[in-house]
Amino acid sequence: MGASENMQDNLGLREFMNRVQDRLKTYSLESLTNILLDWAVKTPPAKREEFLNKLSPPITEEIGWKSDTEFLEEIKAFGKRVEDGSYGEAQEEDDDFYDEEQADESWASEVDDFMQEAHDCMTEGKYDLARDAYAMLFRILESGEESLHLPGSYDPLGMLESDINESRSSYLLSIYFSSPERELPANMLDGMQYFSRYVGEGLNIRSVVNAGLEPLPAYGEFLKSWIDLLSVKKEGWARYLLREAVVLSAGMSGIMNLARRDGKNHPSAYIEWIKMLEKEEDFSGMEKAAMEGLENVPKDYVLRATIGEYLAIAAEHLGNRVRQLYAFHEAFYSDPSLDHLLSLLRVTEGVDSYQNEISTSMSRVRSLISQRANNDFRFLVDDRESKKSSAQGILLVETLLLGGRHKEVHDIVIDEKSLGWSYGTNPKGLVLTFFLKLLSKEGGGKPVPNVKLVWKDLIDDITGFPFQNKDRISLSERFSNAMEDVIQSVNLTGEEKAEYIRWCVEETGKRVDAIVGEKHRNSYNKAAALLVATAEMLEIQKDRKTGEDLVDEYRNKYHRHSAFQSELRNSTFGHSWTR
Repeated sequence: MGASENMQDNLGLREFMNRVQDRLKTYSLESLTNILLDWAVKTPPAKREEFLNKLSPPITEEIGWKSDTEFLEEIKAFGKRVEDGSYGEAQEEDDDFYDEEQADESWASEVDDFMQEAHDCMTEGKYDLARDAYAMLFRILESGEESLHLPGSYDPLGMLESDINESRSSYLLSIYFSSPERELPANMLDGMQYFSRYVGEGLNIRSVVNAGLEPLPAYGEFLKSWIDLLSVKKEGWARYLLREAVVLSAGMSGIMNLARRDGKNHPSAYIEWIKMLEKEEDFSGMEKAAMEGLENVPKDYVLRATIGEYLAIAAEHLGNRVRQLYAFHEAFYSDPSLDHLLSLLRVTEGVDSYQNEISTSMSRVRSLISQRANNDFRFLVDDRESKKSSAQGILLVETLLLGGRHKEVHDIVIDEKSLGWSYGTNPKGLVLTFFLKLLSKEGGGKPVPNVKLVWKDLIDDITGFPFQNKDRISLSERFSNAMEDVIQSVNLTGEEKAEYIRWCVEETGKRVDAIVGEKHRNSYNKAAALLVATAEMLEIQKDRKTGEDLVDEYRNKYHRHSAFQSELRNSTFGHSWTR
């Protein structure tokens, strides 16, 4: 498997060599000898000759270098082979019939060798040659990917052993060293623009600096010209580079001034400034900067929510619960999400405060949904700095459920289209599963394994299976815990129970028909679990016979569907009413 496209944790050459030298200074000659002997003992037999060849002193003079023309001609000939399709056709992402025998994947090792030679040219000061070689290689990779003439994977870069980000940085470093001073900013901008889709933590000026061994000449002057050039650019990647250059040039004061001067176009400048304050554990400074950011960045910018999150962190450290509540309130306004809603509700005090926040959040979500319905909604743009607030119907349902407003939720989804074989963004799936869970809470210890299963699967689905970390429980667990409190607080009338039971049975039948009737085999397990979960709920509601009849109805209706029958047996296993 080739090197990862996003190997952002890799050390740059400069930092790596600095660390190596620092470690070497701490070892005696005897210690270094013992390290080498230990490596030698652990070297596999097939690698021993290679190990011995490495135990040679570095050669300072050039030996056996091919001419510049020969090196570039070899790359040109390789490019012609790719263009002619000499290596075969690449595998497409949805290609079920890929002929591996017709694919020659040796192109990847050729590129790796060329990349290494180009890197050697760069480290030995042959900057013009390295620049030209890299430029040719990147153009070949781009054209080969477009023409599908680089076989082995639908992601050709994943076939390479080379760290592609480091190769890009080395190419840009070669541009830096090979450009006349007056042309340097423009040449670097052209190079960055070519890689604009990759500009970020893995590819920036820092990565270029760290790609080489020598300090960059006239670096301070370059940064000044670089900032002037980027200041008039509107593209998102250019604004990212501008913020980076400001930090490199003037540190915290520079990014603070940029935020205050142009926070509307650079919300991330506030975020960079606040993160620096957090690193210094200046929580009072964080609070002041975040409050300023919330005031100056447009309220409907999604990135403003991140400023609110940092304000909440500062407020927590300062023990200011009122400010923390305000922070999450603003975060939800700018970026309405279940995550922000749960954070907001967690810091409310008392039932009245909780319900007030539910009502306010509900109004915000309804407003955004209405804008979208009236075509006033501004669709997402590529520039993350100015991405606008948005919300979907599922968030409105989640908000209402967290407020215990089950009747409103039912009224919202009753006219929604019927559930198909996949829930998708249809909020009816969440509401159906919620009522199964709610109507099953009176079981007095009776097992409802399928109710628990469909509820957990639904929550995991709508929360996007977030990864849990050591500092924070997952979003799915937070939502589940909050909903458990809601479910325990809801008491239904007899009339409500009857209405919701009838609706659950009806919707369950429609979903089973959509899945099994349309032969969506990968979802048969979901259909069986939902069907038996509804039967479990009916048994809790003292209507065991209706539950048995419901399961039997669909067992008989789809008796020729052996895979569904198998899933149904698995779901009903252990139930005393199984027939």
